[in-house]
Parts: sequence; C-alpha cells; structure tokens
Amino acid sequence: DLIPVPVVENYSGKRGLPYASWGIGISAGSKHQEEAWKLVQYLMSEKVNAKLVSLANAFPGNVNAKPDFVTSDKAFGKAFEIFKTGYLANEFTGLP
Repeated sequence: DLIPVPVVENYSGKRGLPYASWGIGISAGSKHQEEAWKLVQYLMSEKVNAKLVSLANAFPGNVNAKPDFVTSDKAFGKAFEIFKTGYLANEFTGLP
C-alpha cells in the first residue's frame, strides 16, 4: 500500500515530496522567445500536460491536469492523491 512520507507525531502541515523535475524554459538568448513562450504555454495547458504525463507515467506541472493513469491504475491514482496534498521539495537543488 502507498502512504504519504512519514512525519513526526502531531504534525499537521503539508508533507514535502522529494522529486527530480523535468525542466522547460526559454533561454535568455533565444532568437524566438515569443514562439518559445507559445510552446511552453501549449505544453503546460491542462489537456496537453495531462496527455504528456500520462505517456510518461509522471505527475503534471499543471495543477489542473489529471493524467489518464489516475483512473486506470489504482497505485498511481493513490500516489496522485498523495502528490496533490503535499508540496514538492527538489532534492537536487544546486547541482550543476
């Protein structure tokens, strides 16, 4: 069974979830920043982001996106519920 990350007794705050994220961004030196921004908006749109993460068995960057596997895979569905109640703590901050 899946459970949230354990915390000290009587803790009532949100639980941190360690993660290593995919990144998407626009280079400051890009010659096509406007077009790149349109691509970022498209990839992060609710439906497209849900589809992308469904294909990758990952969690979405758009908080309104609901991956297909949430309803088709019981374990991922439960993990997704845990994911939505916590906050993300990037464990690789500062790496080159």
